[in-house]
Amino acid sequence: MLSYAATARAAFVSIIAAGNLIGCAEYVDRKDTIAFSAGNAVQTNIVTHVTDPWPPSSRNKNFAVNGQRMQRAIENYRCGTIPGEANSNGNDGGSNMGGNAASSPGGKDAC
Repeated sequence: MLSYAATARAAFVSIIAAGNLIGCAEYVDRKDTIAFSAGNAVQTNIVTHVTDPWPPSSRNKNFAVNGQRMQRAIENYRCGTIPGEANSNGNDGGSNMGGNAASSPGGKDAC
């Protein structure tokens, strides 16, 4: 006869095996395919062959900008100045048109 420990062990193993089989049931329930995504090849092909979903205007890389104005804005941001305020150097937050950038350390305008 089997001992109590052997019977308990066999019951435990069978319960664990049954639990594992129940967990796999959702994968094979009413499916004879390998993956859940099987069967939607038509939708996959339609999405794959869409030429470009973005509007044509999104490809326009040539938009008008003012380079001097952008340079001034970047310098104002870097120096923490507000355009229109009078600075201590007499500059109103604009760029230094004198060409001091090369003579300052690191090639940057001092604020």
